[in-house]
Amino acid sequence: MRVRYLDPARAELLEAVEYYERQNATLGGELLLELEHVISMLRHSPELGAKLDARVRRVLLRRFPYRVVYTVEGEELVVVAFAHLRRRPDYWTDRLES
Repeated sequence: MRVRYLDPARAELLEAVEYYERQNATLGGELLLELEHVISMLRHSPELGAKLDARVRRVLLRRFPYRVVYTVEGEELVVVAFAHLRRRPDYWTDRLES
C-alpha cells in the first residue's frame, strides 16, 4: 500500500521533528522511527486504527503525544494530520475531500 502525506500533515511532522531535535539531538530521529513503525503496520493492516467516522481512522504514537489521522483511498493510505494530542481534536477536518 502506498502512503501519501497531505502537505499540512507533512508540515506538522517536520515541525514536531524540529522541536524534538532542539530538545535533544536524538529525539527527532526517535520520533521518525516510531512513526515509521506505525506507518509500516498500517500499510499491512490499515484497519488497525480506531475509527473516528466512516472514513477516518487514527493511531496514537506510544512515546510521543501525537496521533496519526488517516484515510484509506483504494490502495493508498493518506495521512491527513500528524496531530498533537493537546491540539483541538478535529482541526484537520477541512483537509478531507468531499
